[in-house]
Amino acid sequence: MKKILSLMIVVLLMSFFLTGTAVASEGSPVGSCPSGFELHEFMEHSDPYMHHHIGITQDLNGDSFICMKMVSEELHLHVDNSLPLP
Repeated sequence: MKKILSLMIVVLLMSFFLTGTAVASEGSPVGSCPSGFELHEFMEHSDPYMHHHIGITQDLNGDSFICMKMVSEELHLHVDNSLPLP
């Protein structure tokens, strides 16, 4: 459990340091996700979660996309899509 928490903290910190300032064009992502993460459209959640989100709570680079990794059914890790596109 400590290893998972440590990994999540490292990934979260990396997302803050790697976040670019590029602006999206017409709904296209301006960055990609780290290995093991999936690209998803960012959306605000107003209903109570059926699962817990760890990491970012906003789209840091403004392209309306984030990266998500399911740690368990109840735990999802979110980071911004800040890695260079392939």
